[in-house]
Amino acid sequence: MAEQTAQRELKRDISIDRFRGFIVFCMVFFIGAAEFPCLGFLARVANNSKTGRIMLFESLSLADLVNPIFLFLISLSYQHSFDRRYETLGKKAYLHFLVRYLCFMGAGSIMVSGEDVLIYGLRDPFLIQTILMFAVLALFACLLILRLIRSVPEKLRGAVRTAMTAALVFMGVFDLLLGLRDDFFVFTGADGATLFKHWSILHEIGLTGLLALLLVRCSLRGKIAVWLGVGVAYTAVQTLPGAIEKFDVVVLGGAAGTVGWLLVMLGGMILMALYEKGMRYYFPALGVLGVLAAASVRWLPIVSGAVTVNRLLVALFAAGVIFWFVNLWNRWDPPVKFLVWWGRNPLLLFLIGLLFRGALKLWNPAPDTPLPVAAAFIFGGAALFTGLAYLLYRKNIIVKF
Repeated sequence: MAEQTAQRELKRDISIDRFRGFIVFCMVFFIGAAEFPCLGFLARVANNSKTGRIMLFESLSLADLVNPIFLFLISLSYQHSFDRRYETLGKKAYLHFLVRYLCFMGAGSIMVSGEDVLIYGLRDPFLIQTILMFAVLALFACLLILRLIRSVPEKLRGAVRTAMTAALVFMGVFDLLLGLRDDFFVFTGADGATLFKHWSILHEIGLTGLLALLLVRCSLRGKIAVWLGVGVAYTAVQTLPGAIEKFDVVVLGGAAGTVGWLLVMLGGMILMALYEKGMRYYFPALGVLGVLAAASVRWLPIVSGAVTVNRLLVALFAAGVIFWFVNLWNRWDPPVKFLVWWGRNPLLLFLIGLLFRGALKLWNPAPDTPLPVAAAFIFGGAALFTGLAYLLYRKNIIVKF
């Protein structure tokens, strides 16, 4: 029995790693390719501009599914990660997850503030965020240097790590307050020029992870009931006159849109639990989800960029189908585990991919960039990241956040 349990656990881990690797590789590759129109179809996959995007339905492009599918990726291991922490830490596991996902929001603040500094100069309307960004980066550099010096006491490394974490948590809390402030202005009809709009995919991951923490100890039936209740309530709000446009004012829906993103996170946790029970549970759930997604596309309005219910349901259904297809590879188990390499450190590679994209934006390649130059950057970058993923895999190094 113990051997069978271990085999199922190994299969589950490889399944999640392959899915993670597939999604993160596609995100990094196609987001970079979107900067080079000469790459044709490859440039259009992650392009969300009105002229370059690939449309699935009216006002819903293929690129609109990227962020929710990435959130689904994180949801697959959320429950197991919490359960392992809870077994060793007890109720302190809640504090661990609270800090982790506030740090995600802090990292999102660094990403947005860094882009503001590099592109627009020191024009961040909240200078404290820029100051904290440089402080965190300086502490991170110090930590890397201290790791290389063996004679340095571990207490000193721990103090630097604690200071860096505290700064990230503070940035996360500050951004949460700013997000709530923005939503108050949006839904009370204030002038859009007063909005901060300091929001990114890492903010959504952080805040959605915090909301999911409230439900992590619920039973599977409880999670399903909450998912249905939140879905119905969220849909009802967005069908009110003029409401759906308000969710499109702040990027990714802001703090209010997190209620919608929770449908993806919680839905992923539910699908993962059903997948582990067996295909006789997973396939019916996927079928019901497909029917709900189709009905929402048919009967509910879609606003491109807004966190609409149909966008989330389509993304959740697509992610569930992709997860099943990728897991068919377990029967083959090829000797070259390319996707598993990428899937072992998905967040690290995703963040490095964002830095690569930022470098491309700073370069701002011309629309008529020659094809060989574009191919060299994109395929060369993919090869470089793959080499890093393989090295981390061989060294059995997993960078956790």
